[in-house]
Amino acid sequence: MVVLSAGSLIPADGIVLEAKDFFVNQAVLTGETFLVEKKPGTVPANSSLAERTNCVFMGTIVASGTAQALIVQTGEATVFGQVAEHLKLRPPETEFERGIPSFWQPADPGHAGDVLIVLGANLFLRKPLLDSILFSLALAVGLTPELLPAIISITLPRAHSRWPNAG
Repeated sequence: MVVLSAGSLIPADGIVLEAKDFFVNQAVLTGETFLVEKKPGTVPANSSLAERTNCVFMGTIVASGTAQALIVQTGEATVFGQVAEHLKLRPPETEFERGIPSFWQPADPGHAGDVLIVLGANLFLRKPLLDSILFSLALAVGLTPELLPAIISITLPRAHSRWPNAG
């Protein structure tokens, strides 16, 4: 048996035996921010968690009133414990997660040659060394189509700052 009053953290799952103006915040379990009135009585066996007005659940907080409850479940057997156990389970691997390893395979060797040719051409034309290296690096990453949006979002602001009337 536990005696609960405003501010109490409910220590385990139980059945309400006596209650007076007893309201509980169950947001930790249901996500619902409205207080739930708890009172003695019976509810259908197939009631949802929110409909179990005769039960208190571990981890919820008493917002107002007083009550006496008979503890029936503790630890991992509580609703809170079952939620915690469910969160330990690893979700199934998504198609995206399965595709990541193949994405990180070494790039086509021909791309490396293209990048070196561009770097050499920039240096031959006496372009600034840092700009030539950055451009070649952007080209190397840009040759992978999946990263093209990232490259565009990084290089366009830089180009716009150099040539404000470009676009």
